[in-house]
Amino acid sequence: MLLCEGIEMSFGGVPVLKGVHLHLQPGTVTALAGENGAGKSTLMKIASGQYRPDAGVVQVRGEVLTVG
Repeated sequence: MLLCEGIEMSFGGVPVLKGVHLHLQPGTVTALAGENGAGKSTLMKIASGQYRPDAGVVQVRGEVLTVG
């Protein structure tokens, strides 16, 4: 299970993500769609640990990986 709660991220004072929640269950297939600049790649980089969010929590299988 991947859980992202209350994810917020800014670059140079410009908000990119604000209050994002994502809950993915094992064995499911999910698509993340949106326009250019919507924050899709940023969210995935936060979920994978490449970026640290300004606020929010990322958990994998119940283990907290990131706290913003």
